[in-house]
Amino acid sequence: MSNNPCCVKLYCDLPSLLDGILERDYGLYLDLRNEIHQLVNSIGNDVEYLGGSGTTTTWNIQQNALLPLLRKIQHFNGPSTDYPCVIHIELY
Repeated sequence: MSNNPCCVKLYCDLPSLLDGILERDYGLYLDLRNEIHQLVNSIGNDVEYLGGSGTTTTWNIQQNALLPLLRKIQHFNGPSTDYPCVIHIELY
């Protein structure tokens, strides 16, 4: 298998669920984006941050790091965690 990078967009849907109901809490946006950064950076050197907005972040992820990332996201989204959101992933 080659080790070409994949472009990965990660985002949390909690703020969009609250849009129009409550005022936006930019502190929450930053906290959630920080959670995503910590999760991705825990993979190691095979990740490169490309940018972000709100709770959305975009990364280049080496293919050999993709499976560990998916496992971490699965754990983050699991029912036994107390995180305030669910991370969604888009691969490009």
